[in-house]
Amino acid sequence: MPIEIGTEYTRQYNEFDGDTFTWKMHTHCDQIAQKLINFKECDDGGASSDNFYWSVVYKYEEITGLVSSGKSLSEMLDVVRKELKL
Repeated sequence: MPIEIGTEYTRQYNEFDGDTFTWKMHTHCDQIAQKLINFKECDDGGASSDNFYWSVVYKYEEITGLVSSGKSLSEMLDVVRKELKL
């Protein structure tokens, strides 16, 4: 999701297999990722945006007992943030 101007975010500079890139994430999304993702299970020790998205989907469905179809990531994040008290 876009990071609006003035919003607090986390920024990382990364090097992997000779490539470099910058990863930016909302602070609250970083906190959610730390709670939901087992980084040791990720292929390269890091989580992708897909890992994050599906972790949020699974947690949302676990919390609500509802299917996530038709829900935006933002809507699901609100529910997950409240559940995790972030």
